[in-house]
Amino acid sequence: MPGRPRTWTYLSGAAELSSGLLLANPSTKRVGGALGAATMVAVYPANIQMAIDHKIRTPFGAGLWLRLPLQLPMINWALKHARS
Repeated sequence: MPGRPRTWTYLSGAAELSSGLLLANPSTKRVGGALGAATMVAVYPANIQMAIDHKIRTPFGAGLWLRLPLQLPMINWALKHARS
């Protein structure tokens, strides 16, 4: 992706916060769920790359790999809210 990595980090963080706020309000939870799922899907490739780039010999490195499959149920949960 073009641009500075820090910019993408800030943008994804803003999208995560926005989706959380939207999910907290019953009248906007569908939009929040859709935004949350889209954000998690968009950052998933970067999370894979981070796990590949980091050495697994540390607890942090192992955590990077362990979180990847845990993100799939979170995406599913967000999609359920987007459909409800």
